[in-house]
Amino acid sequence: MPIFRGRLARRPAEPLPASSRRPATSDELLTCGGAWPVNRINPLISLGKVRARQGTPGCWTRLDEAAAAADGSGEPQFLVPLRLALAGAYWLERQPDPAAREAEIAAKLFISTKASTITSARC
Repeated sequence: MPIFRGRLARRPAEPLPASSRRPATSDELLTCGGAWPVNRINPLISLGKVRARQGTPGCWTRLDEAAAAADGSGEPQFLVPLRLALAGAYWLERQPDPAAREAEIAAKLFISTKASTITSARC
């Protein structure tokens, strides 16, 4: 069996410049552009939840952008975590009615997804 002897095998890796050794933050990755909207949903939800818990500005900006992308995808795998994140953010802002509404939407999406998965598995 031949051993791969590609570009990496021919020369040692060059060290990275000092400025590029620090990992990028989520904010930096989201602002650099190039990512499809659907690939931005989970990082946006995470940042929105962190900012909501810390009480720092930008929580709703991130969650609103995630909501636009998740609603556009129509995929429960994005919609359920988003709705739960929105419920949590509302709850932390002491708004129980919108929090309950978002939690109910998440529950209905989850239940309908489970029902359709079970139905399709039986066919």
